[in-house]
This record gives sequence, structure tokens and C-alpha cells, in this order.
Amino acid sequence: MRAEERPLPVDRVEPERPRPHPAAARDESRRGPFTACTGLEALRETEQRISGPGAVERIPAAEGLAALGARAAVLPPRDAAAEPERAALHAPWVLHRIGPCSAELSAPLAFELIAEDAQRVVDHALVAHHVTRSLGAPGACVLDRAT
Repeated sequence: MRAEERPLPVDRVEPERPRPHPAAARDESRRGPFTACTGLEALRETEQRISGPGAVERIPAAEGLAALGARAAVLPPRDAAAEPERAALHAPWVLHRIGPCSAELSAPLAFELIAEDAQRVVDHALVAHHVTRSLGAPGACVLDRAT
């Protein structure tokens, strides 16, 4: 057996060093990979990452984007007194609301997910986009008012 083929003695084997988690290097502008925020802040950040320009505040805009094949989501309105809009298009888009789903939709929602904390808001947004694409129909994610 040649010297190159001989195994190293156990005491000379260096332990494998842990690799940094990929998410830790993702965003150097913050103090770390974790951020504390409200459910609404988490939702807006998540939808910006999932839908990009498809994260809108009006139902007709989301329907138009969905009809073109883009990911689309309607964020809760910034103005609490905003009038609910009607939706009619049967296309894959996600409606986000705070409290009970108040929009009067002509096209029925395929599902409604209710989140009671910020983590579930993010999880439900991801699941909702997958399910709406699979079903080809709109769905809703509702944030509990206390979130």
C-alpha cells in the first residue's frame, strides 16, 4: 500500500466545520436572518418577494395580472374605510384581508385560510399561491385582527 492510500490516523482527521446557513448570508443589511414584525408587515414583505409587482391593493388589478399569467395578490387596503370591490374573474389570485373576508365576490373563493400569528401569515401566503395555481381559482388569506 502506498502512503497516499493509507488512511489517516483518527487523531489526525480534522472535524468538518459547520457551513453557514444560506439564509444567514442572504441579507447583510439587517442584523441577522430573523426579523420581528407584525402580521401585516410580514404579509407585505412576503407578497413582495412572491408576487413582486403582482402584490397590489385593488382586486381588478390582481385579476388582470392573473389573466396574463402573473402571480397576483390583493393586499389589505391601507385605508380601513376603503369600500370593498367586486371580483368576477375565475383566475388564480390571492385575496388578503384583515378580519372576516368582506369582499363581495361574483367568482367564489376556492378556499379561505385564517392566520393568528405572523409566522402563519407567511406560511399561508406561500400555500395560497400554490393552491390557487393548482386549482386555477382565487382564494383568501385572512389575518386575525390581533395579529
